[in-house]
Amino acid sequence: MTQSNTNTSENTKKPRKGKIWPWLLVSLLSFGCGMNIYMVIVAVNDPSFAIEKNYYKKALNWDQTMAQRSMNAKLKWRIELKTEPLLVDKKARLRLHAKVLDRSGKLIPGAHVSAEVFHNARSNQRARLDLTRRSTNVHQGEVAFHR
Repeated sequence: MTQSNTNTSENTKKPRKGKIWPWLLVSLLSFGCGMNIYMVIVAVNDPSFAIEKNYYKKALNWDQTMAQRSMNAKLKWRIELKTEPLLVDKKARLRLHAKVLDRSGKLIPGAHVSAEVFHNARSNQRARLDLTRRSTNVHQGEVAFHR
């Protein structure tokens, strides 16, 4: 009887061979899946990455856009932009001044100016800005940027 008791106690003390490999594989696969999920979350929430809004509509209207650019080139109209950084209530703001000029450099009266502005490092955070005309036919607008 003592011999059978020693055999069973030896069997329980020895780890079974081959039990660690399935756990190692499962842990490696779990680590890989976890890293992929983490990378997707980082990529989706990154404010410096942006996809052009309405890119399909812009592609469909490509001919009209090129015709407008061609017309502007023939008229030799141009826009002069000036930016002025501001600090209001400890928040960064940007004042944008725009002049719409004809071929001789004179201001074009009655022009409507709007802009889509964004910081290069935060291209996903865009702001639409309608500039208001001042008495000197200089269009002006302000936008806040958050870092």
